[in-house]
Amino acid sequence: MRIDLWNRKSTFHSPQSIFRRAQSTLEYAVFTAVVAAALVAMNVYVRRSIQANLKQLEGQINAEAVP
Repeated sequence: MRIDLWNRKSTFHSPQSIFRRAQSTLEYAVFTAVVAAALVAMNVYVRRSIQANLKQLEGQINAEAVP
């Protein structure tokens, strides 16, 4: 039993509600971990894409500079 300081009523949390809340928290943690892993994996491809665009731009600039 716990006393809610804001409403001044006592509340009792059943084991089912505690497990439900724990499951919800675990789902958020797993979702956050999956999103973080996806962003880390995408980092490699984004970096390669940027480097390819810079190399292409460098080639265009060098082609214009050389007569």
